[in-house]
Amino acid sequence: MAKLIQICQQVEVNTAMHEAKLVEECDELVEIIRQRKQIIAVKIKESKVMKLRKLAQQMANCRQCLERSGALITQAEHSLKENDHARFLQTARNVAERVAMATASSQVLIPDVNLNEAFDNFALDFSREKKILEGLDYLTAPSPPSIRDELCTASHDTITVHWTSEDEFSVTSYELQYTIYTGQTNFIISVVLKKSHTPERFSSTGSYGAAGNVFIDSGCHYWEVLLGASTWYAVGVAYKSAPKNEWSGKNSSSWVFSRCNNNFMVRHNGKEMLVEASHQLRRLGVLLDYDNNSLSFYDAMNSQHLHTFEVSFLLPVAPTFMIWNKSVMILSGLPVPDFVDCPEEHQEGMMTLCRQQESPYMSGLKGCH
Repeated sequence: MAKLIQICQQVEVNTAMHEAKLVEECDELVEIIRQRKQIIAVKIKESKVMKLRKLAQQMANCRQCLERSGALITQAEHSLKENDHARFLQTARNVAERVAMATASSQVLIPDVNLNEAFDNFALDFSREKKILEGLDYLTAPSPPSIRDELCTASHDTITVHWTSEDEFSVTSYELQYTIYTGQTNFIISVVLKKSHTPERFSSTGSYGAAGNVFIDSGCHYWEVLLGASTWYAVGVAYKSAPKNEWSGKNSSSWVFSRCNNNFMVRHNGKEMLVEASHQLRRLGVLLDYDNNSLSFYDAMNSQHLHTFEVSFLLPVAPTFMIWNKSVMILSGLPVPDFVDCPEEHQEGMMTLCRQQESPYMSGLKGCH
């Protein structure tokens, strides 16, 4: 009861803190809008003054042109009233010369007028900003990840941490801190748990799958697949060019170990071969020895070799997974088990690579009906 009362009090305190923060953030937004309003208003006034100045100059030019035109018209009217032929000809000649001089320069009788100075091309459109403001909302902090203790492994130089998160799409990484107490000094080891890149997905009728995001072109690599209760799956490797709309192993670009209900088999280029395996197979080990042209599968729990493909790889390959029911989990970054036959010259390089790789995770994939 006391604990619940304490939590209620903490809720009150946190609520007050969040409300104060909301007021603070909104006040900052209002202040930013106020400042921007003043700046834009000044720009509008400056543009108004500049345009009115230009229009005033154009009006002054028009008046000058009217005055010049009026003087010429008055002189022409006076010449028409002249009765003396000699004076009429002389006056007409003077008028013609003035008109010719005036029309030689368009600025004299025809003023330079710009009719596009009405200030109607100044756009104010805040629709994008309005949508952003309408999208303001209160967001809760993401939940901490759940460490899967039963899947974590440790060796003399490698620790593998497996974790899951309820905030799959809103969180890209977590920071895990491990504190070592030595009496006088506390050492804190920080590790960033990053979510793997989105794998390349593919599908065919009733199946769901994905290809790994790393293509392998050398070395010896080991990973495992937790099969759970799935009784219909295919695990192996494939070239990037492998078709995405058909089962893995049905083409010349992929090699897989597969289970179809009670039958275990390996498949490549449409050819299948049955394999002896326990119906209790729950942890499938995969060893890719690219340099020695082999792909091997193991029952990792019973330390049993199941099958080895002898392949002359021509292109880089990626791990590939297909599933028709239930779910599977892929474990990478694992040390090589003792029962796996991997050349010693590749072991060190493989271990380093495994530590640098992230751990892709698949679960909850839909099954066929």
